[in-house]
Amino acid sequence: MSTIKDIIKDLYYGKIRPCEMAVISDSDYYTLSKQCSEFTDKLTHILDNNGKDILDKLILVRTNLTELSVLEKFSIGYKLGIQLMAAVPG
Repeated sequence: MSTIKDIIKDLYYGKIRPCEMAVISDSDYYTLSKQCSEFTDKLTHILDNNGKDILDKLILVRTNLTELSVLEKFSIGYKLGIQLMAAVPG
């Protein structure tokens, strides 16, 4: 069993990378991700070059927005976890 010190050390040295953990293939996330890819492929085939450029920009902006949102939620969750740990009677 890992101690808090071990977990923090592993996070610091990059041994634990929550953002790189595999998505389970039968999860809702996997299904939606696959659908998103399929719709993107379909749009790419029917759009002209200008439309493809706009689609690429939309995907990039949406990806950046999602990354910022996930980072903020991770930060909030991490802070809440620390507050919970601090509230445990010792």
